[in-house]
Amino acid sequence: SGDKHYAIYGGLDDIPVFAREGAIVPLAARDGLANPDEMILHLFPGADNAFNLYEDDGLDTHSLTPISQSWADKEWSVTIGKVEGKIGHLPERRTWEFCFRGATADSVVSTNTEITTEYDSTTMTLHVKAIAISPTESITLKLTNVGGHLLYPDFSILETCQMVVSAFRMESWSKQILFNHLPQIIENPIELEQYALKLTPSQMRALAE
Repeated sequence: SGDKHYAIYGGLDDIPVFAREGAIVPLAARDGLANPDEMILHLFPGADNAFNLYEDDGLDTHSLTPISQSWADKEWSVTIGKVEGKIGHLPERRTWEFCFRGATADSVVSTNTEITTEYDSTTMTLHVKAIAISPTESITLKLTNVGGHLLYPDFSILETCQMVVSAFRMESWSKQILFNHLPQIIENPIELEQYALKLTPSQMRALAE
């Protein structure tokens, strides 16, 4: 929204990428010229969003796949609608992988199709795969967490701190302890002081910011 300052840390080969609340980022699972038979959707919490995925045959035939997500504190859902337009240039069946960024590991997924799930604790991402979906089918996934939270508190801050610590040059055992301690440090920053003798001044400043 502008008028903000962000301290971004990373290696020389890192490229910072920002996603606004409610962002939906579609990616092909593999490189290639043909319309992919497997798509990955990176979903970011915080707001509703919708758009149409455009695909064509390289000539004069195209299709639109409506994709939308709905966000609330207790429910996060995403829907892929039936393809609109011609479908001859699309694969007969497509696998969709949904990546719910920041979702908690105990979130419950309900859907109208067969799925597999996997949780990545490093990136705090819930991966849900829906396999063999035809262009004429519509699918909806809904995340809930009865009695808990859909998102880790301050997950974006934790994710940034984890990236920063991973890049630190320091003794391996101390680094692992610090990494595991990050959720508590974010909740109570004064706990960072116990690492003052193990971190350089610039490392302390990076975490404090």
